[in-house]
Amino acid sequence: MIISIDAEKAFDKVQHPFMIKTLTNVGIEGTFLNIVKAIYDTPTANIILKGEKLKAFPLKSGTRQGCPLSPLLFTIVLEVLATAIRQTKEIKGIQIGREERKLSLYADDMILYIENPKDSTPKFLELINKFSKTAGCKINIQKSVTFLDTNNEVLEKEYKNTIPFKILPPKIKYLGIYLTKEVKDLHAESCKALIKEIKEDVKKWKDTPCSWVGKINIVKMAILPKAILQSQCNPYQITHDIFHRTRTNHPKIYVEPQKTQNCQSNPEKQKPSGRHNSPGLQAILPSHSHQDSVVLVPKQTDRPMEQSREPRNQPRHLWSINL
Repeated sequence: MIISIDAEKAFDKVQHPFMIKTLTNVGIEGTFLNIVKAIYDTPTANIILKGEKLKAFPLKSGTRQGCPLSPLLFTIVLEVLATAIRQTKEIKGIQIGREERKLSLYADDMILYIENPKDSTPKFLELINKFSKTAGCKINIQKSVTFLDTNNEVLEKEYKNTIPFKILPPKIKYLGIYLTKEVKDLHAESCKALIKEIKEDVKKWKDTPCSWVGKINIVKMAILPKAILQSQCNPYQITHDIFHRTRTNHPKIYVEPQKTQNCQSNPEKQKPSGRHNSPGLQAILPSHSHQDSVVLVPKQTDRPMEQSREPRNQPRHLWSINL
């Protein structure tokens, strides 16, 4: 079972005394610790009502909004909970090779992997309650969801009665990636979602009154990162079909609206001349991958692209070993 934990106003709930004590315990001292103490030493805030500033009141919790230190401080505080989960033997994680995995963390996004939900979930909730009383961070049980890796309906009904989290259909989204029960379904779910998002972005940006080079920059900043994320974090191989569908949508954004119809029928003929030709995803994705990670070899068929060897720390390599 996978439990996606939703933190309730995570950055606003951190207690300042607990945060300072945690920094001290992890070995942070000297000038840096004094700077953090100075920032969070009796901070105050005011409410402006009808142009008048009301009386200041003290702030005893929460990290500063817009401060580059805030995500780092929150991560250090949340690591206390993560360490407690890893060290609690009653919480049984999933076994991958010789290693036991219990959770994944990215800022306030947490996913918990549990092998025995009936025994592990109560202990996890107990840890969460203790942590929330000490650090101030709480979880939103109503928004936290679970994802079962089995199609056993009897077991699913049993979990519904014993676990206080909502059980989702056969997929869950974490950091922009869809996780499914079967690895073979990852391509269908993630690729369809990616193509849909690209089409929606193209529809939104195609009539934007900006130069052709500006529209290419929009593609690079708004569309390309999504494709790179899917390419690097999913175990499936990229096919020519994906590149074909993205090529037929690309011209819509950087060509004037009255020329879009001609570009759809034959996008290659409508490429502007000069040094500003917009390369397709097939040419761009390899340059954003890790060195020796993925090598895309042009072919005339829709078979998966050939891959070279990958470093052992790359996500695609871990998928191939562990699943």
